[in-house]
Amino acid sequence: MHSPEEKESIVLELINGEESSYSISRKHGVSRSLLWTWVETYRNEGIKFARATKPTKGFDIPNNLLAYQPTEHYRDPNIFQIVKDFLDSKSDKTQVLYIWGHSYELEGYNEWDKFEKFVKQFLIKMV
Repeated sequence: MHSPEEKESIVLELINGEESSYSISRKHGVSRSLLWTWVETYRNEGIKFARATKPTKGFDIPNNLLAYQPTEHYRDPNIFQIVKDFLDSKSDKTQVLYIWGHSYELEGYNEWDKFEKFVKQFLIKMV
């Protein structure tokens, strides 16, 4: 039996598409039909998007919001270049910069100054 948390993790694994449903079903000991039933359950419950943590380093809006991956974590050493690339982008497509992190990390790693610098990058561009 899988806990609700395990089911959610497995569903996200499936939706992210990094492995086949066959591979995921074998790894977790679940039939493929049950995997897809779980996905449909999420959709039927009105779950429209999910947050994952595998960085894309890109700015495209995903087609499948249940597999929404961030651009990057704020602690990435190249985060300021990524922000610059986003702000300097000349794309005709609508884009999004999705940076994720936890406030306890800012405190724990003593990075409030870095975060302020990150936010100022946007403010300078908007003025």
